[in-house]
Amino acid sequence: MIMWIAALLLVAATVGIGYRQGAIRASFTFIGLLVAAVLAIPFGPMFAWIFPLIGFKSPLAPKFGAPVIAFFAVSLVFKGIAAFVHRKVEYHYRYHRDDASRAVWEVMMKRVGACVGALNGVVYFVVFALLVSVFGYTTIQIGGGDSGENSSKVLSFLGKSADDLKATEMDKVVAPFNPAPTNYFDTADTLGLLYHNRNLIDRVGNYPIFAAMAQQPIYKTLGADKELQTLIKNKGSFEEIMANPTVSEVVSNTDLVKIVLEMDVLDFKEFLETGVSPKFSQEKLLGRWRYDLAESIRLNKALKPDVAASTWFRVKNELVERFDDSVFTAFHDNTAKFMITTNMDGRASPMYNLPPVRLPNGRVVTNSAPRWAMTNALSSATGKWSGSAPNYLITLNSRDGAATVEGTLAKDSLSFQVAGKALAFKRLAD
Repeated sequence: MIMWIAALLLVAATVGIGYRQGAIRASFTFIGLLVAAVLAIPFGPMFAWIFPLIGFKSPLAPKFGAPVIAFFAVSLVFKGIAAFVHRKVEYHYRYHRDDASRAVWEVMMKRVGACVGALNGVVYFVVFALLVSVFGYTTIQIGGGDSGENSSKVLSFLGKSADDLKATEMDKVVAPFNPAPTNYFDTADTLGLLYHNRNLIDRVGNYPIFAAMAQQPIYKTLGADKELQTLIKNKGSFEEIMANPTVSEVVSNTDLVKIVLEMDVLDFKEFLETGVSPKFSQEKLLGRWRYDLAESIRLNKALKPDVAASTWFRVKNELVERFDDSVFTAFHDNTAKFMITTNMDGRASPMYNLPPVRLPNGRVVTNSAPRWAMTNALSSATGKWSGSAPNYLITLNSRDGAATVEGTLAKDSLSFQVAGKALAFKRLAD
């Protein structure tokens, strides 16, 4: 009923306005509305500067709001021309024609104006229906049409209007005029997928583009915000999530929206649904790699076949204790990160406390021996990667300096040598 009520109100209002204004102003308004509808999108960028001035920093605001401003700006120009022409014609009939002719002219102008006003009402309704079609589509995806105490009245109205637009089949009327690109609807579908399947949000951080972004401090706050995580797990509304201070800070002060608009949304949606990105799966190194102890021991035995038993014992202890749970990550922007667990990061070798030894002269000596092979242990590092499967060059910059190593990838196994040791990794599932 919303759309029928809107149609009747708009047509009735414009019929009355057309009757009062007359045929000239109503006709110019009609022509202006048609021209404005055609020029709204091309002229939209001319008005994008308005939004930063009034405090809208998001790139979405000018993208959707500027065409609306352009539409009304162009139509106002035609209204101004209409007022000028109407005054000239009215002046002619008032001062240069007889009263009978002027009376007939005034009646004709009002009646024709009412008829043309009805056409203006139709145009206004189509514009209103287009706005409902564009914004209502996303609103439905994010639960805006659902009733509830936490629902925004604006989003609820848009959602219900969009449902009514489809129920009355008026969506088929405005579909040929819908200016929104396909990417907009794909993005809305992806938002809906995440909104109604909150468990998939954990997978977002593993998508190559977002995985690289997650290294920035401002994005790390999203995962650390307990209130936000509670909202997500308890299926808080879209309005509540966006009102969260951490989310507002990230959306307002980062390029997140710009990155989302530019990325391949269909590829991202496929990744959310299947865990595999068709776009990035071609590069086998991308993703997270967990330390593989058994393969690392085998590689180090092959690397140093003649090492003494005592030395090998210390090397094995380091491989077992120090690198356990370490992770190597390769990002889509050719950056890399090697993370050792916090309690082992850069830690020097612990010492064995051996039993005291009594020397021949009677003196007692307390001995200790390194448990690991090294006392200046490797620390976590960031860097770059280059090359293609199966051979890569990996540069790691840690607090101990920079090291460039050769990495080898075989199926789901990655290995490279660093600080005199061979480390192997297995791919972590996204």
